[in-house]
Amino acid sequence: MRVSFIVPALNEEAFIGACLESIQAQQLPPGVDDLEILVVDNLSSDRTAAIAERGGARVLHIPPKTVSASRNYGAASASGELLAFVDADCQLDRTWLAHCVGLLLRPGTVGVGTGVAPPAIDAPWVEKYWYELGYQQPVAAVQEVRWLPTFNMLTRKQTFLEVGGFNEALVSCEDSDLGFKLSSRGKLFLDNSVVTRHFGESKTVAAFLKRETWRGKGNVTSFFLHPFTPSELPSVIAPIAFLALSLLLPVFLVLLPFAAWAGWLAAADVLAVLAVPVAFLAKKGVWPGVSRRFAACYVLSFLYFLARSPAFFIQPTRLEKTARQNSSVTLNKVSLRRD
Repeated sequence: MRVSFIVPALNEEAFIGACLESIQAQQLPPGVDDLEILVVDNLSSDRTAAIAERGGARVLHIPPKTVSASRNYGAASASGELLAFVDADCQLDRTWLAHCVGLLLRPGTVGVGTGVAPPAIDAPWVEKYWYELGYQQPVAAVQEVRWLPTFNMLTRKQTFLEVGGFNEALVSCEDSDLGFKLSSRGKLFLDNSVVTRHFGESKTVAAFLKRETWRGKGNVTSFFLHPFTPSELPSVIAPIAFLALSLLLPVFLVLLPFAAWAGWLAAADVLAVLAVPVAFLAKKGVWPGVSRRFAACYVLSFLYFLARSPAFFIQPTRLEKTARQNSSVTLNKVSLRRD
């Protein structure tokens, strides 16, 4: 059985060498006798392609599109029965493949991924504290999940093709959309006993705001693509509530000279805006207190809602229509290139 590693890349010369070395160092589990590495290069202007070729990868060149399009192109070109999606800024544990294959071959399993390694001790505060909030402590060594982060994921090529692959219209959150489609065919598991190092996490406030705005667009678009589930509600409603409360504040301030009650409403509105991140932190197990940890987590939570809240109103109709159209044609596009 062959495993095809698919690595989308755009100007990743700083990381792709270590990524490919970690793939080449994988322990082959029973039943796997061959690895294939496909780097889908989006016309990088640096040495990404050259490093990839020296690292033993077959480099495929396509114009820059979404990461979903790159992964689909790689999957269509792959010859392996199993597809391993790994981002260029990731480094796998040498037992990654053995653990993932072992779980994937269990009856009823359609996808497997692993946990994320904690940042370095000297990591910037943004990366350090967002890891604490974004990657909750695992409840078990192996847990069933609704979706898997596709910077490290293993699935069967046949199943991937049957569900239509990645939705190429989604600029982000394509992993949760794929997870929903895969979970209709079986179970997804996260193996927390193995961790993957992801070097591409945000390290500055500016990068954090940019990434969360980008993720917010994909999150809202993905929300329209499949039946509603209650667990998704907080990620969509909370940013909208944050934005609505923020927009009400200037209204109350304008009314202040004309009505005394406007002042009370403005004060209540400010408290409500400030309380949204507190509720978010409480859900994550971070409780209010006088500490550097709480202060850092609160600032990041506030910035998270600040970045995510406008996403619902950024051309949602056009995005939804495009995503629906692409989700219906992706299967045909990928299947035509199936080996």
